[in-house]
Amino acid sequence: MITERSNYGKLTLLPIAIILIASIIAGCVGSKGPQTQLDITAKAASSLILEHKGGDALVLTDVKITVKKEVDGKFVDGLNSVLLSDFQDIPGMDTLVAGKKITHTWKEPLSLGDVLLITLEDVPSGKLIFNQKVSVR
Repeated sequence: MITERSNYGKLTLLPIAIILIASIIAGCVGSKGPQTQLDITAKAASSLILEHKGGDALVLTDVKITVKKEVDGKFVDGLNSVLLSDFQDIPGMDTLVAGKKITHTWKEPLSLGDVLLITLEDVPSGKLIFNQKVSVR
């Protein structure tokens, strides 16, 4: 007696394989962080000012800031992966949009000419938004 072999098993595995491959690719690609133009000013005697110049809005509870001195790598004012919502002097702003700014007053004044290494990281995506040197004026 001759019986036909079913292709049912092969056809069932094909969609499963496609779904698996798609989920692996989606996991590797990840999401991108916000695209934002920022102007950061470090004033020796007073503060660090972040001004949003355009692009995506920044949700302050989703962005961490790190500020350290280039010369010795020490964190300024303990600003090591601090949420922007905690960084700002005047709480109440939840989102930084174009034309707005937030300020952090130094606990101790900095010296003119100090160079600060400043990074901003988008927490949900893990992507860097800002990574530059800023000279204290």
